[in-house]
Amino acid sequence: MLQSARTSQWAIALTGLTTTLYCCVGTCRAAESVVDLDDFNPHDMNQLLDADPTLLHTLGESCDDPVTLESDLTRRMYEVPRLPWDSPCVGVRLRRRLPVVILEADLVPTAVKWTPTYLAKHWPADTMLKALETTRVGARGNPIFEYRTRAPKEEYNRGHFVVDEDQTVLVTLPMKEFLARAAAGAGSSAPPLYSQGERVDPAIYSAEMQADVYQWRWGRVNALHQTALWGVKSRTEMPQYVYLGGNNATTPLHYDRGENLLVQVHGTKEVHLWDPAHWRSLVPFPVSHPSFQGSTIDDIHQTTSPTSPALAATEAHRAHIGPGDVLYIPMHWWHNTEAGPERHGMSVSFYRPQATLDPVSEESIQHKIASLIAMEAMAAHLLGPQTYAPAMAQIRFLIDTGGGVEAAISAALTKPEKDELWRRWGKLAQSGGWDLDEAVKWLAGPGRFKIPQLPGSAEVPLHHSYLNGDQRKAPDADAEVHTEL
Repeated sequence: MLQSARTSQWAIALTGLTTTLYCCVGTCRAAESVVDLDDFNPHDMNQLLDADPTLLHTLGESCDDPVTLESDLTRRMYEVPRLPWDSPCVGVRLRRRLPVVILEADLVPTAVKWTPTYLAKHWPADTMLKALETTRVGARGNPIFEYRTRAPKEEYNRGHFVVDEDQTVLVTLPMKEFLARAAAGAGSSAPPLYSQGERVDPAIYSAEMQADVYQWRWGRVNALHQTALWGVKSRTEMPQYVYLGGNNATTPLHYDRGENLLVQVHGTKEVHLWDPAHWRSLVPFPVSHPSFQGSTIDDIHQTTSPTSPALAATEAHRAHIGPGDVLYIPMHWWHNTEAGPERHGMSVSFYRPQATLDPVSEESIQHKIASLIAMEAMAAHLLGPQTYAPAMAQIRFLIDTGGGVEAAISAALTKPEKDELWRRWGKLAQSGGWDLDEAVKWLAGPGRFKIPQLPGSAEVPLHHSYLNGDQRKAPDADAEVHTEL
């Protein structure tokens, strides 16, 4: 019944739209002869939207019928739509960069075989796996694996934050050991493990497992990418990652700098998502922090934390995914993932890094957020990561005590530093459609740079990260930094 109702709804919508399309190209024809609504798939949406991009807004209104959920976490919680592969709304939501759960796509049918026993046999046991190990337990009793960079150790903590390594650590261990510990689950005396994205590499697999990867539905993956205007790329330009870990493993709030199609293969996941417009409220770590792209809100269910009021004022989206479901996580959308209780949880991600995508619309929130990140990366490079964070903390303090943005920067930096930073920030803010003062207030947001013993301040550090030291580095005015916009 639902499919029939959907088809009827789209038959009405597409009748007018396809007639408009074909009149535009000088050949007015009946819609029924143009679109076979019984065999419609997201890729077919291209012919409509490419001919008349204004249709995206019209179609979007038909696809945006949010279901409101009860929630004690946020002001309002919506259910992420669950749509069949052949629903036109899948294409619309991909183009509009809105999350959607895609059903019946069957993108990785052969990965269903990838049980722990199968992986132990076909994924070389001595392959070294990078994983997170944690002793941190969340409000729900679930292990929390704090978001960590994979940068080399010498670059791991460029801002010289003090990070509590006793709770979440990045470890390297053989696949055999990882699988054994994961199989033991809560009964193991060792801390829980979670593999936070191991790149799919058929070259190291057995012949049978290689064949599994080559039999994935690459045509369908490319169709989704084309519909979303990400372009069709070779498999090597569209890396895939395997995520291994069940037992309620939780990855706290973070965002990706690329587009992500997350396929759930084994087990279940609950994913909470936030629009990038909530970037400021979710208090992201700065670029020099080991948890860059993560949030200082490390447990969304901890309602007594200092950040709970900010989280409670936001609007969020929630998705439950099980085997075969594909969750589209748009670029810069914040997400918190919680695995189900199953011992073996596995997902496969088809990821498109921002650098391989066409530039996003200058009016989009993704473009604005990318501009902010570029501003911060440039400033950390120009001033040096050890100087940037203390300077931003002082700027925050001066703004809070009634100073203007430019005056606060002048007081926190030397004149050459301030002049060069102001000039470069101005260019990046303009390219991102920001008012410069407003952009700086976002970058120096409360909770991002908590430093003990800041003159005149009695701030208590948020989370468990501090800055250590204030070693100045003379800026190189001619230095350039390459940032993704």
